Amino acid sequence: MGLNEIPVVKKKDLMEVSFFNENTASTIIRMVKRQLANEGVGLYNNPRIGFIPADRAIEFVLGVSGEPEDHRKSIAFLNEALVHLEQLISWGIPAETAKQLIKQAQQEMVEQGCIFYENTRKQYAPKTQINKLLGGHSYGKL
Repeated sequence: MGLNEIPVVKKKDLMEVSFFNENTASTIIRMVKRQLANEGVGLYNNPRIGFIPADRAIEFVLGVSGEPEDHRKSIAFLNEALVHLEQLISWGIPAETAKQLIKQAQQEMVEQGCIFYENTRKQYAPKTQINKLLGGHSYGKL
């Protein structure tokens, strides 16, 4: 696999995820770079490096790494794997219940070590967590 085939994401790529604004995209890049630097990957100590491996972006947001083919289409994968408050409401779930579901799903993600959801102002969560809270099955693959 050549270097141009290694799936990476940049801030502009993450901003293509339906719910990510520029600040959220920058935070994801910054925090994943910090994790990688702490793991000894010195490249990410450089503030001019503006990309991260796609699999690490997926893992940071969802708490799972996904399948290798998902990394090549990471933005589409993240768009499919997350559910927004407005989507829950459009499914017929009352607004207050939808807010509680999102908050509870985020709390469970934090308890599992997914620090991305420590900011409770986010109005989205992984579909797998929402599905579990609604009584559905939890599947290994999203």
